[in-house]
Amino acid sequence: MKKFSLKPLGDSCMMKTLCKGWLFIGLLMAFCLAACSDDDDNAVTPIFPEKQNLICNSNDTREFTFTANTNWSLASSAIWCKFKTDDDLGEFVLSGTAGTQTVTLVITNDNMQVGDVSVAKLELTMGGQTIVIGEVTRSKVDYELKIYDKEGNDITKDGVLKVGYQEYVHFDVEANFRFAATNLPGWVELDGGSLVGPVNKKVRGGLRIIENESREKYPVLASDENVITFSDEEGRAFHSIKLVYEGMTPGVMELKRPSSNMYDWVVSLDGKSFTQGSGGVAGTGSSTTSFKNRLPFTVKTLEDKYHVVFVAKGASNNNLYVEGVDDEWVSEKWMSCEDEKKNGNISLIVDPFTPIPGYSEEKVGYVLVFSEMEYNSIKDDLENTIIDGSNLVYKYEQANLLLQFTQKEVKSSGEDENPFTAVDGQSYSPIECTSYMGEDAEKLKSEYGVTGVYEIKQPAIRSTIIKMAFSLTDAICYYLDSKEKADGVIEPAEKEITVTTEAAHGKDVFLVITDESGNKRMVVVKISNSGSGGGSKSVFTITDGMLQPVSCVAYDGSQGGADYFKNKYSVNDIFQISNVPQSIMVTLNSSNITTFKCYDLETENEMKEISDITIEDSWSGGNNYLDVWLGGDQITKSVFLVISGEDGTEQMLFIFK
Repeated sequence: MKKFSLKPLGDSCMMKTLCKGWLFIGLLMAFCLAACSDDDDNAVTPIFPEKQNLICNSNDTREFTFTANTNWSLASSAIWCKFKTDDDLGEFVLSGTAGTQTVTLVITNDNMQVGDVSVAKLELTMGGQTIVIGEVTRSKVDYELKIYDKEGNDITKDGVLKVGYQEYVHFDVEANFRFAATNLPGWVELDGGSLVGPVNKKVRGGLRIIENESREKYPVLASDENVITFSDEEGRAFHSIKLVYEGMTPGVMELKRPSSNMYDWVVSLDGKSFTQGSGGVAGTGSSTTSFKNRLPFTVKTLEDKYHVVFVAKGASNNNLYVEGVDDEWVSEKWMSCEDEKKNGNISLIVDPFTPIPGYSEEKVGYVLVFSEMEYNSIKDDLENTIIDGSNLVYKYEQANLLLQFTQKEVKSSGEDENPFTAVDGQSYSPIECTSYMGEDAEKLKSEYGVTGVYEIKQPAIRSTIIKMAFSLTDAICYYLDSKEKADGVIEPAEKEITVTTEAAHGKDVFLVITDESGNKRMVVVKISNSGSGGGSKSVFTITDGMLQPVSCVAYDGSQGGADYFKNKYSVNDIFQISNVPQSIMVTLNSSNITTFKCYDLETENEMKEISDITIEDSWSGGNNYLDVWLGGDQITKSVFLVISGEDGTEQMLFIFK
């Protein structure tokens, strides 16, 4: 039998074994250190949300929303405040990963003591730090409050309070403690401004929406964010009830027309000019309302649900037809509306029209607007309902007609092209001279035997030079109101006439100018708009960088009716300046300026972070002023400002570059 014996390992073998073991341990430690290093490098600094305060009663449930930027856990400090789970047992601690979280709090009556207010803390832990991000206050158990809707139903536990549109929706509150209504959302108005109730006595309150031309159009659903809270004087008892708003009354519509006069609009053949004479309300100090390319108007109705109906006069008779019927061009849609933001701010667009020889040289169109509810009630027999032969049915004409217009060739007041230009007598800056659009244009042409009537709406503050494309042989100046000669106002030369503003004593004038061929033309100069007196007094004082006056005149309606801008931007008055220098100082005459906003004229978008406009204190001790720098790269085209004063007024100023 062969014998086996055990021998100790040799030194060499043992050393090899030990080396391999230490090598493995070393690699493992290096791996662990590398992993720890990576974790440290990728650690996220926790950002904790702001603390929220919730007020509730026992047996309530509330949603609680917060945002965590890394892994988190949320714990409740009170046994009566749990987090709802799928098994309905509830948990006192929840955890999750980064993102916006919404958890449901379940408020029980555990550990309620008479006369005590309970507070639970919601503690968020991230990255080894713990912060209280919520406090839930449970009202006193022995305080009781009841809420009744307008029909007298008890809605204390699960009901909601309605917010009215234009009229208050009333409710009653009764409590066994003295209470006050608190914590009302900013869009809701309380009847009488406050609600305080004595002990054990019903008190009536009412709620309605605060209109801002937009929010009242849209319903508001019940949520924890929109509540009214009733609390005791000591802040130891609270009861909140959710609010709902159903929106504007179905069928109610507010139509803001581009002019108070719905008739006699004229659209050019190319569809790019919309004009109405003195029958409409134009900009302050002007007798003409005009728009370019499209005609803006506003419709306010429930959820912006409305319908625009186009009516055209027939080609072969005077009858009216809803656009789309089989009658010559009436069957082809040539009127349309755009509501780009789907918010009720709408633009009317009219397609170009080329008259056909032997047919009518003009088209007549009507635009009507209906709320969705009213439209649905008449749409099945629309044409017979709103049209009576050659007329609109009176009811719909008065309530739903936006405007009536004629599309035709728009002829200038004169028979020839404008032969006049004008410049400032001091700075030689250009001044606009356009065709005169006053309703008395034809009368002036006939009375004075002129072939064309032109107008300078904004003459220079000191003198204006009228330049002509011909040599004159005679020029006579008259006052526009009295038709009497205005001596000393003009200085004629061969091809130019200087009009001195001061010599006219603030009165508007007109010049009858005769050329070498005996042809006569007329130029109306609105001296009252130059700032020397007369006309609408500006609410602004404007000077250039050298403290020289800058002419500020009443808005002339060239960019749209004054009513449109007044309604959209809630301003009291509108003025304008043209051909402005690089630096101007704008002072509000009535008070100090508190804030301002600057808008791009073309897009009507607000231009934010404009450092080239600042509010500066007056060195003379008077009202402060806006320092406006127009020579930089921020304001490169025409803008308008909405300027707020300490006196509560809002003013608009167009700056035409």
